[in-house]
Amino acid sequence: NYLVAGMLVEALTSRTWAQEVTDRIVRPLRLRATSVPGDDPALPPPHAHGYARIGGQVVNVTRYDTSAAGAAGAITSTTADLDRFLDALLDGRLLPPAQLAQMQRLTAASPGYGLGLMRVELPCGEVVWGHDGGIHGYASLALSTPDTRERLVLSMSTAPDPGELRGYAELVGEAFCD
Repeated sequence: NYLVAGMLVEALTSRTWAQEVTDRIVRPLRLRATSVPGDDPALPPPHAHGYARIGGQVVNVTRYDTSAAGAAGAITSTTADLDRFLDALLDGRLLPPAQLAQMQRLTAASPGYGLGLMRVELPCGEVVWGHDGGIHGYASLALSTPDTRERLVLSMSTAPDPGELRGYAELVGEAFCD
């Protein structure tokens, strides 16, 4: 769906989705460590290394052309910039209230997920909003209480084999539940 959204942005603005994201979000929020690298496979230092199993062998996928992900994930950032973005989004500094409410509207077709934002109800009853993502070798998570006073943003290298992230739920619970 993000690929389609990127195509719509380009059709409606006659500019690339990357130019629109840069001009409408990255620059106004001063996200200095966030970029749309295009087909440049180099990550700006410092960065973690990512690994994936390809052809039965563990391969360093740190130099990876993310442009294949397009509007669905061809952006590189730091946790500090992700935190600044999530705070601005949920605090109403990026969108008018009606548009933010649309992003948070859940449907039967996608329970727990709105238009780019997921709603997570924790065992302690706390509700947080955010987004997760991943690309070969990496995963990220950004969550916030609705009032943005408490946020958790993390980025990690993933294991080369698919599997459950152990301790993930406990980490989120520790961050938001007393």
